[in-house]
Amino acid sequence: MAIAAIFVLFSGLVGFLVENMRDGIQPTDGAAAAKLAVHSFIQTLKLFSLDLSSRPLAENWFLVVARFVGATVAVVAVWRTIASLFGREFAVWRASFLSGHTAVLGHGQRNAHFARSARTADDRSASIILDHDRSAMAHMATAQRAVLLEADLNHSEAIAPARVEKARLVLIGSGSDERNLALAQAVLRRRAAAEARDGRIVLTIDDPAMAETLARQPAIAQPGRGDELAIFNADALAARLLLARTPFSDLALAAGQSHVHLLFAGFSSAALEVLLHYLRLSPCAGLGPSRISVLTGNAEAARETILARVPNLALALEDGLAASDPAANVPLAWATRLRIVAADPSVLSWDAALLDRLAEWGPFTATIFASQNVLNDARLALALNTPGNRGAGLAVPFFVRMDKRSSLETLFRRLPGRMGKDGSACARLSEAVTPGEAIEPFGLFEDICNLDAIFGAREALARRLHETYRLKNFGEGASADLPALAPWERLAETWRIASRRSADYLPVKRLSAGLAAWRDVTDGPALPPEIVEDPGRLEALARLEHDSWRIDRELNGWRFAERRDDDRLLHPHLVGYDALPDDVKDYDREMVRALTRR
Repeated sequence: MAIAAIFVLFSGLVGFLVENMRDGIQPTDGAAAAKLAVHSFIQTLKLFSLDLSSRPLAENWFLVVARFVGATVAVVAVWRTIASLFGREFAVWRASFLSGHTAVLGHGQRNAHFARSARTADDRSASIILDHDRSAMAHMATAQRAVLLEADLNHSEAIAPARVEKARLVLIGSGSDERNLALAQAVLRRRAAAEARDGRIVLTIDDPAMAETLARQPAIAQPGRGDELAIFNADALAARLLLARTPFSDLALAAGQSHVHLLFAGFSSAALEVLLHYLRLSPCAGLGPSRISVLTGNAEAARETILARVPNLALALEDGLAASDPAANVPLAWATRLRIVAADPSVLSWDAALLDRLAEWGPFTATIFASQNVLNDARLALALNTPGNRGAGLAVPFFVRMDKRSSLETLFRRLPGRMGKDGSACARLSEAVTPGEAIEPFGLFEDICNLDAIFGAREALARRLHETYRLKNFGEGASADLPALAPWERLAETWRIASRRSADYLPVKRLSAGLAAWRDVTDGPALPPEIVEDPGRLEALARLEHDSWRIDRELNGWRFAERRDDDRLLHPHLVGYDALPDDVKDYDREMVRALTRR
């Protein structure tokens, strides 16, 4: 606009000067020349008044072009003035006719990726995008029919124009966990009042501990009426997709290692989520208790963060009081050893003594770069990717936490592709890169901010595993009133989470059974029926079934006691498999058998 206006002023001034001089107006002195210039300038300003009274065939080209551009600038200026005065009312009016749309509450790249993933090639549905900053919303208007509305999302009533009760998808990500939660509650109230059904809601919660807590709250996680609400935490989903694509147990078995040894170069909430998610999947036939080394410049802060999230890990620390007695019924000490080393990760490039000390627990299986500084992680991974460092104990895959694409990523060498973005099987991309050469990014927004990663193959598999469990129990005469046997739509979130974790753990079970972890098991039995015909393999998988359950409980704060007390998180079965009563062992065996049924 500004450039066009300057062009009009220049062209018009030149054009009118030429016309006036052609009409015989010749300045005789400086004062007359100044008067002529001022008169021409005033005539030029009239070009913005939409005055169409002109003589196009008699005028020079300077004036013809200036009149056209000036009229265009005037029309655009008038339109912008009207839009600024009545634009919101018009947008609200447009929104009032929409249904089956995507309601986006809050700007940001993550919601933009979610909105983009919701649209298919033949999807003509609209989006309503609300935020306090209209300019920040412009880059999110991926849909041609997007309606942009400024709104103060600190007040839940401001979401009314988004018509969330008519939306098929609601994306909540305003930049504040507390505000997002308040918006989610307002959305659920509106949808309940309108008796809305079969919608999807994605609630972004950046605090992993808060996200985990909310996921177990029925009032939030289970809105009912066919609606699905997913709590999105970037770090947790990045960890899950990383372990779905590359189970660390698979890397250890392929390398002939006796146990998994993970090295975390740097520490953050993203690193903690990878650590916790791996522990839930760590029991694997042929591998002993895992080893985890955390290298960070602030060891005390990392220790406090870990123990605040999982107090039971205190006894698995290298200096834990009970860590030296893995046979005792001490939470998590039997399953893993954890140490936190106070050293900047950059010293890995030159401190051979530190590497030797870390390798006392055995060779590394993988190195995870997930500090607070994403760019530094990528740089460090590339700096360590030299023959000297790779040959000094770091000849293992590097996994680098990244949220956005970077030019540094072009220097990475990825592992052969194994799993899709949503955890489903896909073809290998390349067989040329060995694990000791690989640098693999994880947590990219375009991968994790994807509806398939939340509602896709993993959710379908979890539903199927639960349905198999229901049919098995009904076949044995179990009561349909048992909470754990409710249909998925009415199933308590705690049981849904258990089914999802069973789906996550299934590739490790297949590895433990000597099978390929990557087969798509959404159709047909998860395990081949001949597995249960071999008593040894059946018993090994039943042991893993128990160990996985035990780790999950202990990560959630449960401890062993002779008598069960759910309020105090005490359970008598938090012991080794060999110490279990026979009926509990039979239950674990039956859970394995259930995976061989369609």
